[in-house]
Amino acid sequence: MTSSLAFLEQKFGTSVVNQPDVLAEIHSILRLFKITVEEFYNKWEVFDMNSIPLETNNKQDVFSIERLKEFRGTIQKELEQDMSAKAKRKSLVQTPVRAVRKTFGSSPGTDFLDNLLGGSSPGVNSPNLKKRAASTINNGSGAGNLKTPSKYIKSNLASSPGVFLPSSPVTDLPQSTNYSQTLNKTGGNTASTTYNNRSGKGTVLQVLNNHIPARASDKTESEPATKFSLNVDLKKYTYRTLYQKISEVAEYLDDRIESFIPEILEYNKLSEDQLGNPALSLQHEIVAIGRIVPESPADERLNKNSIALESCRRVGAGMRVRLKFPEEMSFHFFPGQIAGFKGSNAGGDYFAVSEILDIPLLPPAARNPDQEEKNLQVLTAAGPYTLDVDGLDFSPLDDLITQISVTKPDVVILLGPFIDVTNKAVVQGKFQVHNPATGEIDANATLDDLFKSTVSARLKKLDFTNLSVILVPHVRDTAAGHTAFPQAPFNRRELDLPREVKCVSNPATFTINGTVFSVSSQDILHDLTKVTTKHLVTKSFFSTCMEDILSQRTVYPLYPGSVKVKTDDASNEETIVASAGLDVPFMGLAEFQQALPDVLIIPSILKATTQVISSVVTINPGFLVKPGGNGGQFAKIDIVPRASPIGERDEKQDQPEIKKENENEDDEVNEVYKRARVEIIKI
Repeated sequence: MTSSLAFLEQKFGTSVVNQPDVLAEIHSILRLFKITVEEFYNKWEVFDMNSIPLETNNKQDVFSIERLKEFRGTIQKELEQDMSAKAKRKSLVQTPVRAVRKTFGSSPGTDFLDNLLGGSSPGVNSPNLKKRAASTINNGSGAGNLKTPSKYIKSNLASSPGVFLPSSPVTDLPQSTNYSQTLNKTGGNTASTTYNNRSGKGTVLQVLNNHIPARASDKTESEPATKFSLNVDLKKYTYRTLYQKISEVAEYLDDRIESFIPEILEYNKLSEDQLGNPALSLQHEIVAIGRIVPESPADERLNKNSIALESCRRVGAGMRVRLKFPEEMSFHFFPGQIAGFKGSNAGGDYFAVSEILDIPLLPPAARNPDQEEKNLQVLTAAGPYTLDVDGLDFSPLDDLITQISVTKPDVVILLGPFIDVTNKAVVQGKFQVHNPATGEIDANATLDDLFKSTVSARLKKLDFTNLSVILVPHVRDTAAGHTAFPQAPFNRRELDLPREVKCVSNPATFTINGTVFSVSSQDILHDLTKVTTKHLVTKSFFSTCMEDILSQRTVYPLYPGSVKVKTDDASNEETIVASAGLDVPFMGLAEFQQALPDVLIIPSILKATTQVISSVVTINPGFLVKPGGNGGQFAKIDIVPRASPIGERDEKQDQPEIKKENENEDDEVNEVYKRARVEIIKI
């Protein structure tokens, strides 16, 4: 009881645990849904991050009976959706059986509340070439120039998981709107009214490295243009979709485990002889490395009692075994995650974990010290750029174009979807395209023509003097001829885009003035919220996810990919409206090659934020338009040269030193996280 009460007090403060009505509601939720206090906190953190009122960041101020009841409804809805999805999957492979009513009883973690409230509450009935397609990027010609030093001691990488570095302070400023978890909640023209009446336009919501001054919007035309180089081979992204073979999928998944085995063993100072098959009954301790999977294929979300490990073919013949963790061990896992453990399987029923092995990070990006450095300002935003109304409304994109014209950045990175295939106007065909020659409505217009007359026409209004625009597609883009992930770039000529616009793949890695950027329009953060299980983890969800992305060395480590379904209220039938669209044999194109980026941009429907993780500036710029037509956010990045007063000051600060094993190596680490100011701004 004492430890559980202390856990609540640590997470929510004394003012919460001293409120009997609040504790009673928590007790009811724990009993009804049969969850522990730790699971309650994990679910609350995700709910709170998506729905917390932006005028305050104090969790105690928003932890109330009203919000607890709203939280109860959210859990109930998730439970109903999970049960419905499981039932449908099972019905495809099993003979229907008579349904048995499940009785919900008391759950672990509720006893302390029973005692605290002075009694108990009644129970409630109730192939290799494809996999490593990107590995030869920098070995050939025309593939960019992403260099890295020979080897680094990665344990000294500066990081800010949950606690920001002294040189990387983040200032949270008052915010003014609510966040939601689902898209397309409202219809009609309500979205337009909501967007036009939004408050806090242009408000800076958060700042990373506030001590670095923002560049004024007075860039002169005499300033030299930015130097852009692509670090991926775009031709490899133009593969044929819908040709996946089970054998190729299995080969990629197996090769991915194999690629991590020597790295994990070397990093943890272990030998190959200690590696074993965790599914076999053995009395001695072994090392097990594999992929995290749910114990049952019908389970989408993991829980601490249903986590299994799948070994590679060479070591364990692809066998799976359930993992059992000590109660005091903290961990977080999701399906598809590569992980290593020490432990034993004495009885053959489960693998008892005694230690979770660390996974080494790739070395940081580096550059030639003789390379010229200049100030760089980048503005980045992510779609949707239209309001979901009866007829496409591009007001958000118009406002962004105006913002770009006023700010005058060096580079603009725009991520899709630009025109979403799930937009109501697109689905119902309620839009018109005018012939540019005659001005009349073109009855034979295609979706590409729609893109030309709306997005391309607006981009042409920009002043491209010393301005570069980078477009990243999305699997739900109407103009994308390639709808699988990893995804080929837009066809610039067919879409009549300006010559100054650069179309890159999704994901993509490129270098601008020596700074390495990795971008992806796939919302991996939201996808992970639906399947990740955590136990005794105190870091923020954003920190945890970004650490996983960097350690797993890919922008989309989740497998299988997410599927978004829409449930009909009348018939309770589910319809797939969107999915991650993973083409698994080519997922090697989504992996980081040779080194970590300096800046990682992954937009998500979750709360827009920025943070330094393992010396990487990670940014979620949010969506330009949020559910219901609320105005979203975009991000502005200012990077100063290393030789500037700010850069010199940062070099002298007491930071963990990143050492080279080879002191004669000429290249030096970029350390952009010390020189980058990031602002999250409301549109």
